[in-house]
Amino acid sequence: MRIGMGIRLLETLTSALYEDPIVLFREYVQNSADAFIRHPAKDSKIEITINQNDRTIEFIDNGYGVELEDFEHKMRSIGISDKGSAIDQIGFRGIGRLSAMPFCQKLIFTNKLEGSSEIQKFSWNGEKYNKLLSQSTSDDLEKAVDEITKYWSEKYIGEDSDHFFKVTLVSYGDEISELIATGDFEDNLSKLLPVKYADSFSAKQQIHDHYAEFMGDRLEKYEFDVFLNGNQLFKPYTDENILESDIVFWDLCFDKTSDDMPNEKIGVMWFTFNRKVSSNPPKSPRGLYVRSKNMLLGTEYAIADSVTKGNKEYVATYRELTQTLNGIYGELLIDTARLSDNARRDWFRIDASSIQLRTILTDFLRKLKAYRYAASQAFNDKQTLAKKQKVIAAYEDLTNGFDSKKFEQEFYDTTEYPKEDNAFFYADDDIPRRSITTKKFYEEILTGLKEYFTSSYKEQGIEIFVKMRTFLKQYLNKQD
Repeated sequence: MRIGMGIRLLETLTSALYEDPIVLFREYVQNSADAFIRHPAKDSKIEITINQNDRTIEFIDNGYGVELEDFEHKMRSIGISDKGSAIDQIGFRGIGRLSAMPFCQKLIFTNKLEGSSEIQKFSWNGEKYNKLLSQSTSDDLEKAVDEITKYWSEKYIGEDSDHFFKVTLVSYGDEISELIATGDFEDNLSKLLPVKYADSFSAKQQIHDHYAEFMGDRLEKYEFDVFLNGNQLFKPYTDENILESDIVFWDLCFDKTSDDMPNEKIGVMWFTFNRKVSSNPPKSPRGLYVRSKNMLLGTEYAIADSVTKGNKEYVATYRELTQTLNGIYGELLIDTARLSDNARRDWFRIDASSIQLRTILTDFLRKLKAYRYAASQAFNDKQTLAKKQKVIAAYEDLTNGFDSKKFEQEFYDTTEYPKEDNAFFYADDDIPRRSITTKKFYEEILTGLKEYFTSSYKEQGIEIFVKMRTFLKQYLNKQD
């Protein structure tokens, strides 16, 4: 029996998934990138041309193209992709090709193979498509596709040796006009797309080298020459984004599945931050961008979103985590077959592997928050020996001991800080306004409670202790 499918299914795969028109730039550049991964081309490039007068946008790459006999079928198909078996491919669902449908009157695909004297074209009529949707009918999907699509071929006026694939948006809508008119449009594209670091970014080679050493592969295979109206786009990092910590790396692995199997690699995180707690300028690429095969997932707060949604482990409020991330620059560069991007491309599909990644990122945010809190205390309060030891320990924990001697020398003056009898690990942070007698009693109680919970409840003990300490801190300060 044939399964009935209506045109509303197509609406779900376009309008519902691609509400923000900027994502169509990601989808078409991604398709070109995947074509280059399948068939590497010499001097490969992807060009985006926007003509605001004609309200057209063209995406064109100099890749191999689509085999002549496959072109019509592929352009007409919905949700069918030949990328699934290729682990290096960025996309795989076969639906991004239609992402521009809600935003233009016509969507045209043009295919030219090397050696061919003709070009192939296939169009989707967005105007007719929107009309069918407005009729609120349950028109058969296949019948609707027949009505809004067209295939034809033309004689190519040019060299037979030319080869390319082109996507054209004809008469794009006001949503795209408003998007293009924003002052940060180009900057947002630079963050979104799988582009290269600029040669002027001095950490470029350091990141490439570390990635290659740990991952055993080259990041460059996911970096592409992308041009917007003739100007090449680069990731928006400059040497101004390299802060006092220099570049710190976290190498991410899944847990071992057995003793004789090595830890499977997830990816590499690089970041940089100031020793003194501060927030980066609002328009800079602040925060940590998560990239799957160098394609952006979500926003600079994607990690905070992941850690706060459906996570039993409490780190901080969402607002506190976003503020914490505002103080650093960096990227999480992921490449593993065990993680699959979700349909919206704002995170990974929820499964055992993505939950394990969340656990790793929870640990990272906890250490980052601990450092920023300790640093704030050390800078703004009297710099006792206890606070000095605390901020150094937090720094070493966050950076795996990276340059900790230099950090200690530069963070503090060369003056030695004498040990103070009235310095407390817990009380100074939790109840700063209480008397010395109260602080001493609180310190003894907290020290004893931590020993009890960690020895009696093992892994869960520290979590219970932290929650209890947080409650006591809030309760006692409320009384002041």
